[in-house]
Amino acid sequence: QAAQAFVERRLPCRLEGPISVLVYDPEVFYGSLHVPTEVAGLFDGKIRLPATHVTQEPKAGWPSFKAVIWHELAHAAVHQLAHGAAPRWVHEGVAQVVQEQVEPIPTEALRIVLRQREAPSIAHLEGRSTEFGQTTPIEAGVFYQSAWAHVAYLLEHRGWTGLRRLLDELGAGRASTEALQQVTALDEDAWMRQWRRWAQERLEESTTSEE
Repeated sequence: QAAQAFVERRLPCRLEGPISVLVYDPEVFYGSLHVPTEVAGLFDGKIRLPATHVTQEPKAGWPSFKAVIWHELAHAAVHQLAHGAAPRWVHEGVAQVVQEQVEPIPTEALRIVLRQREAPSIAHLEGRSTEFGQTTPIEAGVFYQSAWAHVAYLLEHRGWTGLRRLLDELGAGRASTEALQQVTALDEDAWMRQWRRWAQERLEESTTSEE
């Protein structure tokens, strides 16, 4: 309820529902549903969770049960507002900025590729989103953390109103690069230059505060 109230207030919207939350025996969740073992939750119109994540402490590096609920409920909002047309990176980026309201998310993989000047572009995230982020843990980290950072940058400069407009543009059939340009008045090259500079500064600040 808290996650739903946050999403509805910020975007703003009224989520269609009620949204079902189903808890599975882990063997069923990971086996019968064909979910990769590194996944802590799933949204496919319903929120689906393995019982171990509900009843036990999460594995090292995993989000808490509360964070997973916030993350998966955000997927429901993105799916509804973009009429099912949002690419995977938008889904995961929005889900993580919502998740971040209750628990910090990791950023180490993004720090590494930023230092190497290899952070993926929006076109890269969108064009390879069906397979990028599903082959190795580090690649998964780069995908998820880059998606988070693009949405976080949009929020910082255009607010939740800008994010809602992005979802509306996607729902109207625009590709994510085109939708971003409509919302920010920046073409892809300009967006990437500004985003990389912001991401480097943001992550450097968080590293300093941690120290």
